[in-house]
Amino acid sequence: IPLLTLQSQLGTLSQTQNSVFDLRSVASSNTDLLTAAASSSATPGTYTMSVVSLAAANQIATQGLTSANSSISQGSITVSSGGSSVTLAIDSTNDTLQGLANAINNAGIGVSAGIINDGSGANPFRLVLAAAKTGTDNAVTITNNLGPDSGAAVKPLFDTILQQAANAAVTLGSGAGAITVQSASNQIDGMIAGVTLNLLGADANKPITVTIANDTAKASDAIQTFVKDFNDLMQFIDDQVKFDSTSGQAGVLLGNFQATQIQDQLRTVVGGLVKNVNPKMNRLGALGITFTDNGQLAVDSDKLTNALSGQLSGVTLNDIQSLFALTGASSSPNVQFVTGSSKTKAAATPYQVAITQAALQATVTATNALAASTVIDNTNQIFGLSVDGIASGAVTLAPGTYTPTELAQELQKEINAQAALGGRQVSVGVAGGNLTITSNTYGSKSTVTLGAGSALADLGFTGAETATGQNVAGSFVVNGVTELASGSGQLLTGTSTNANTADLQVRVLMTPAQVGGGVQTDMTVTRGLASLLDAALTSLLDPVNGRMKSIDDGFQTTEDNIGKEIDRQTASFAAKQQALAQQFIDMEQAISKLQTLGNYLTTQFAQQQQQKN
Repeated sequence: IPLLTLQSQLGTLSQTQNSVFDLRSVASSNTDLLTAAASSSATPGTYTMSVVSLAAANQIATQGLTSANSSISQGSITVSSGGSSVTLAIDSTNDTLQGLANAINNAGIGVSAGIINDGSGANPFRLVLAAAKTGTDNAVTITNNLGPDSGAAVKPLFDTILQQAANAAVTLGSGAGAITVQSASNQIDGMIAGVTLNLLGADANKPITVTIANDTAKASDAIQTFVKDFNDLMQFIDDQVKFDSTSGQAGVLLGNFQATQIQDQLRTVVGGLVKNVNPKMNRLGALGITFTDNGQLAVDSDKLTNALSGQLSGVTLNDIQSLFALTGASSSPNVQFVTGSSKTKAAATPYQVAITQAALQATVTATNALAASTVIDNTNQIFGLSVDGIASGAVTLAPGTYTPTELAQELQKEINAQAALGGRQVSVGVAGGNLTITSNTYGSKSTVTLGAGSALADLGFTGAETATGQNVAGSFVVNGVTELASGSGQLLTGTSTNANTADLQVRVLMTPAQVGGGVQTDMTVTRGLASLLDAALTSLLDPVNGRMKSIDDGFQTTEDNIGKEIDRQTASFAAKQQALAQQFIDMEQAISKLQTLGNYLTTQFAQQQQQKN
């Protein structure tokens, strides 16, 4: 159990992606107005900003009618919001205020309809429409083609604005150089890389300080837990091999050299130096972690805290991560280390990454060029496509007159808003007058296929356009020997049977022009202490070839041999017992015969004596 506990904890320190060393904390000086969260990609720093305004969802209402079941005039009405639009027919089946509300709610275009009673006089019932999303782009617009008032039937007029659609606005900095960013929602992503701002209130006159820092508390906890789990394992082994002279009790593994060898092996790994890392942080002692006289680890908490908080000169948090984790460094920014496994070996000399083919995205180009100006209305606003093998459903363009660039922007916006695509995104542009649609993913799973729809012809598509991306291709070269790799999108992964680069994974950002006839990039792979210890434990615990399996097999063989000897001795004892029992029976029978003979002789002697007398 202590072995497994330690190995489980090592994963926290040894992993490359989403490492405990990558965590960030965010503090806001005014949490009534703004809170924030940060991912591992956020860069520590301090920003001053103010919330100028909050995003709001548009709400509009009709004039008052006598009841929810009041009759309304018949005809058609078009409701639009955020690029989605629906035209509803109002006839004898739904020509009431409630009927119109039901028809809008059933349309599913991101606009909700409800009837309120404002308590005013004889006509207190109003139909209220509310956009589901905030922001000016999601304002509710009505094209009202219902007939005029006629008898008891009233034409509903959406002429009361209850709440204007509004964007959120945040100003970064102050003075003439300040930058104001607008957002359709009160959650802003991307203004600061890796940071999400949650806007709760607005006051342009109240500056807010947002501080992003390394969250070293969790890294410290992970290191302290590692030390505890390592010490627990060392103590567990000590307890199994010791002899207590006071009680006369011996551990179950007393005298077993295998247990002490494992203990020495693990201590050697933990106490060793890590190659190819910052020499100021290449051993646990640099963090204030040292061995005691009894082979346990001890932590100097002050030294550990100073190192993690950046107070150790020449040492960064990345250096501390490299002390523990499996990491890699590339000579090219276009080839990035991603991860590896327990089978990936550290590089004594840099590995070479040989790229023969760059990854590509799927891009379809319209067959025909766009007009200088394109009018979109309800006759040519719908089309469909699939992205990465997933169908979008009906994509509806907002009515309007567009230049080619504006049409590309509208197209991109509407495609990326399709819930059916499950977050799959595209980029839409114009090349040589023709629209292009590009999947944002790379590789053979990246596909774009045009479907049918009334908008295709005006967009320049025939509906037959389709494209598939391309995986990266290449290999690793170790001391002149090529080791195979397979590509998936931009990821190149070493074959699991490779001698050195098994499961080594790198991300290749090169373009076809950069690859040319093949590019070789140096990649230095380093195994930190947690990674080395994890590999050692994996080797020990391997259920097929691990040392613990061999030890267990040895104990099992010994147990089996003892069992066989017990069975042999038992069988021997049983045979001897049976022989003795048979001898006893034979003796009993002989004695019985002698007793019978004795009785007979006694009787004969008695008879002879009587005859003499």
